[in-house]
Amino acid sequence: MKTIILSIVALAAMSFKTADTKNYVFDVNNSSIHWLAKKVGGQHDGNIGLKSGELTLVGEELKAARFIVDMNSITVADLTDAGYNAKLVGHLKAEDFFGTEKNTESIFVLKKASEGAVAKTGTSYNVEGSLTIKGVTNDVTFPVTIVKAGNMVTAIGKITIDRTKFGIKYGSKSFFEGIGDKAIDDTFELEIKLSGKAK
Repeated sequence: MKTIILSIVALAAMSFKTADTKNYVFDVNNSSIHWLAKKVGGQHDGNIGLKSGELTLVGEELKAARFIVDMNSITVADLTDAGYNAKLVGHLKAEDFFGTEKNTESIFVLKKASEGAVAKTGTSYNVEGSLTIKGVTNDVTFPVTIVKAGNMVTAIGKITIDRTKFGIKYGSKSFFEGIGDKAIDDTFELEIKLSGKAK
């Protein structure tokens, strides 16, 4: 009986050992965050910079993730006129929207991840976490695919965010009547592709 117990303990120890924990640090120069916002009769899009981030895998399982966005790095891609481009960027940084002078960062922290739909490459997850924008924190859920290649990992996903839950109500038809063709959708999208290397 003693031999059996020792064998079980040894097998458990071996199983634990094979489930390696790896921490990855995202490379800000090799990662991208693309935003898309729609309004009546049109849309705008652009990019925003990753400030820092990391991800932890235990074996193949996503256990932890966190990334910080530099809100002052926001750019507009679809407006070629320099004046209009600068005007929109300025408005996005103003208090009407993200108030970047006081709120320089937005932060996502993973709470839990469960296996999602089968992915062609990598491992697919449905993730839930806390997102802080403009000093307000709400829970968000979205799909993510984790792709490993040697010592590198890439997290790919799309987050749909209801800006009004973070106190950003400018141009929202949900809060202001009679704005007609000036209405801006309450939701915007972030397409993330964050790549990093194991520590």
